Amino acid sequence: GRQSLSRIANFVCEYNSFQIEVKKNYKVTDFREDLKQLYEHTGVLIRGTTFLFTDAQAAEESFLEVLSNMLSSGEISNLYKPDEFE
Repeated sequence: GRQSLSRIANFVCEYNSFQIEVKKNYKVTDFREDLKQLYEHTGVLIRGTTFLFTDAQAAEESFLEVLSNMLSSGEISNLYKPDEFE
């Protein structure tokens, strides 16, 4: 399906694929930590990356709010603490 086509497109474009692993006690704080890793790969290390997110991975409704902020502005509010910017 769509996920397979996305993975093929990643391979053709030589992009990395990033997908979270939802575990039993996966919360918003864990999701935000995973997004920090995504931002590091794409923004700091400057690697072409595709973020794959399925409806099954939306364990909490707040995940969708965070993703909506990321898609609308490219920024997630309060993702980093002031001492983490370096």
